[in-house]
Amino acid sequence: MTSANIGAVLKFVKAWEDLDLEAIVGGFAPDAVYHNSPTDPVIGHDQIRATIQPWIAATTEMKWILHNIAETPSGVVFAERTDHLVMNGARAALRVTGVFDVKDGLITAWRDYYDEASFTKQLAPAG
Repeated sequence: MTSANIGAVLKFVKAWEDLDLEAIVGGFAPDAVYHNSPTDPVIGHDQIRATIQPWIAATTEMKWILHNIAETPSGVVFAERTDHLVMNGARAALRVTGVFDVKDGLITAWRDYYDEASFTKQLAPAG
């Protein structure tokens, strides 16, 4: 049986795979914190939307392969995954660990940890 917090994260994954910006933003609490580890944290729907929108605009395919997903006794969800995407015409596969704080079905904090250099290298133009 899937917990409510894991269910909220799985719904969020689906929004990303659908490249649905409003569903992604709607998965967050209004005062949520999003910290994509190589960048500074952003807070609230407006900043989160402004941060994610360029990714969505540049991406034509997205699939998150979940390797492990687990919830701590305090309700924090850890999702070890590989994000497969096509961004600006280039394919990339990025190993990521996402940490999600969830309350009342909404993400209150999301922290992603990955190797940015590996990701950047995959998206670099050939030549």
